[in-house]
Amino acid sequence: LRHRDVSAEDLERCLAEHRRLLDAGAPGVIKDDGRSRLTRVENVLGKIVVKEVPSPPGARRLLDLVRGGAARRAFGASYGLETQGLNSPRALAFLEFRAALGVRGSILVSEDLGHLADALTRTPTDPERCLPALTRALIDLHRRGLDHGDLKATNILLRDAGDSESPTASVEAVLLDLEGMRIRTRLTYRERIEAMAELNASLPGDVPNALRVRAFDHYRTACFWACEREVALRDVALRSAQKAHRWEPDGCACLRGSGD
Repeated sequence: LRHRDVSAEDLERCLAEHRRLLDAGAPGVIKDDGRSRLTRVENVLGKIVVKEVPSPPGARRLLDLVRGGAARRAFGASYGLETQGLNSPRALAFLEFRAALGVRGSILVSEDLGHLADALTRTPTDPERCLPALTRALIDLHRRGLDHGDLKATNILLRDAGDSESPTASVEAVLLDLEGMRIRTRLTYRERIEAMAELNASLPGDVPNALRVRAFDHYRTACFWACEREVALRDVALRSAQKAHRWEPDGCACLRGSGD
């Protein structure tokens, strides 16, 4: 399935260049491992990213026959977020390879947001400015009953929303890696804790605990979340430590005492 602005010929050329870059191991290859293969291609479509996801393991291959492969899900999520006024890379096309025993892989073609960094005079890295933007992204999703499924800081692109020369310029978030997006009538307590812990654990270790707690309180107020504050804060901290320790054995050290 492709956007009406994308011709079949342009899409074929894009995929051919994607394959050429992978075969040659050229600089345009962003990632190439067992989980996905990403290339950055520039042609008549502009600057785009091609993400190839291989066949999922075991039962998930059959499940994807029903729910769609990773590229199909990300394509639908991109347009869903657009209708909700949320920022994400514009999906241009997806391809899905199917067989009787399940989905054998899929490819997503979307706009490349990496070049936006070239237009910025500096990258927004100040936690005082960036953490509120990350928190707003989580709030905007959950208010709409959307669960990203993998909302780590590395899956959110931050960019200056106004004059990048101004120290008070606001920062806006662009959501990436959308294939795990799920629609919920109402998010459960556990889903909220899991999402906050995922984001919290993925933050750099030098982000002060006070800012993390402030972000939690902002979320709790903005989402009208009627929970026991201290219990929920403790659950976020404990789950964050578990995730950080799994990603990096020493990672949970920065989260100790996050309820202080």
